Amino acid sequence: MPNLYRALVDIPHRLQRLTAGAYRPEIDGLRFFAIAIVLLGHLASRVEKFLARSSPPSRAEAGIFSFLTHPGAGVLLFFGISGFILAVQFLRQDRAPLSRPFLSRYFRRRILRIEPPYLLLLLVTYGLIRVTGFQPPETARFAGPPASLADSLLASLGYVHVLLYENTPRLFGPGWSLEVEVQFYLFAPLCFFAYFRTRDAARRAMVGAVALAASIAVALLAPADAGPVHLGRSLLVFFPYFWVGILMADFQDPIRAFAASRRHWSWLGWAGLVGLCIVGPLQDMPEWRGLMMAVRLASVVAIFAAVFSAEHTAFRRVCSLPWISLIGGACYSLYLTHLQVMQVMSAVMFRVFQPDSWLVALGAALLVQIPAVLVVGLGFYALVERTFMIPNWPSVAMAGVRRRFGLPARAPLAAATVVHGAAAADGRR
Repeated sequence: MPNLYRALVDIPHRLQRLTAGAYRPEIDGLRFFAIAIVLLGHLASRVEKFLARSSPPSRAEAGIFSFLTHPGAGVLLFFGISGFILAVQFLRQDRAPLSRPFLSRYFRRRILRIEPPYLLLLLVTYGLIRVTGFQPPETARFAGPPASLADSLLASLGYVHVLLYENTPRLFGPGWSLEVEVQFYLFAPLCFFAYFRTRDAARRAMVGAVALAASIAVALLAPADAGPVHLGRSLLVFFPYFWVGILMADFQDPIRAFAASRRHWSWLGWAGLVGLCIVGPLQDMPEWRGLMMAVRLASVVAIFAAVFSAEHTAFRRVCSLPWISLIGGACYSLYLTHLQVMQVMSAVMFRVFQPDSWLVALGAALLVQIPAVLVVGLGFYALVERTFMIPNWPSVAMAGVRRRFGLPARAPLAAATVVHGAAAADGRR
C-alpha cells in the first residue's frame, strides 16, 4: 500500500511537461478548472439526452441541469488563458511580432505542438466509425451537414468546419473551439504588433480598454453569416475573451503588487468560477447576451486576479496542487479524448441503467465515466501529446530512425529541457 501511495504521488512529477519555459503551476490550475467545467457540462448533456425521453426531470433537476449543461463556460476560460500565455511568451522575447524570425518560430511551434495529436484523434475516430459503422446515439448533430463523413473530416483538418457548415464537427464535436483558437493564433501576431508598439503603460491601458469595448461591440453585433461563411462561432464572437487574457498578461505585475497583501482576493477566484457558469441559461436568450458577456468577462478577470494574489492564498494553493496542475497541464489530451469516451460509455451505460432521477444518473456517470476519461486522457497525454511538446521532435524522431537503420546522424540534437510542470505557451488545450 505505501508503494502504491508513493507511485500515485510521484505521477505528477513523472508526467511533467517538456518545455524550456518557467513553470507556473497556478496557470495549469486554471486549465484544470476550465477542463472540469467542460467535462461536467458534457457529461450532464449526455445524461439529459439519454434520459429525456424515458424519465422527465423534476422541476429541481431541470433547474440544476440548466446550469450544468453549458460546457462552453470552460471554453471561455480556455480562451482567456490562451491570450494570456501567448502574450507572456511574446513579452519574453525581443523580436518584432511581424518579423520573419518570430513568425517562423511562432507558427512552426503551433503546428508541431497542436496539429499531430489532433490529426491522430480525427483519423483514428474516422477509421473506427468507418470500420464499425458506429452511429453515436442521441446525437442529432452527427447526422447534420455535411452529408459526407469524409467532407466533415477534411473540413475539420482545415479548421473550417463551423465556418463552412455551421454544424459542430461530426468526428469531434468540441473541435469548434479549437477552430476558434486557430483563428486567434493567425491573428495574434498582428494584435501584438498593434498593441505593444505603445510603450507608455498608461496610454497602452487606454488603448487596451478601447479595444476591449470595440471587440465586445463587434461580438454582440456581428452577423451570424457573411455570405457562405458562418460567423456565429468564430473569432469575431469570442475575441473579447482572448483580449482580456492579453491585458492580464500585460498588467499582471501591477495587479500582483496590488493584491499581494490582500488575502481576501482569493475569493475572487471562486466567485469568478461561479460567475462563468451561473449565467449559462441566458445563452439561449438573445436579449441577455450583453449581460452574459459582461458577467463572464468580469469572471475571467476575477479568476486571473485571484491567481495573481499571494502564493499562500487558498485559490492559488489549490491551483498549484500537483494533481490539479497535472490534470490542467494534460487538458489538451483530455479535451481531445473525453467526448469520445463519454459517448461510447453513455450508450452502453444508459442502455442498462435508466433511473428515474437525473441527479442519480449524473452521480453514477461521474463515478463510472470520469475515472475512465482521466485514464484515457492522461494515457494519451503520456504516450502521445508529451512527445510533441519537445520543440525539436522531428529531429529527434529522424535521429531515432537513423539509429534504427544504422545511418549516420546529420547534426547534433538539442536536448529538450525538463522542468517541473510548465504551462506550455500554446495552450491546451
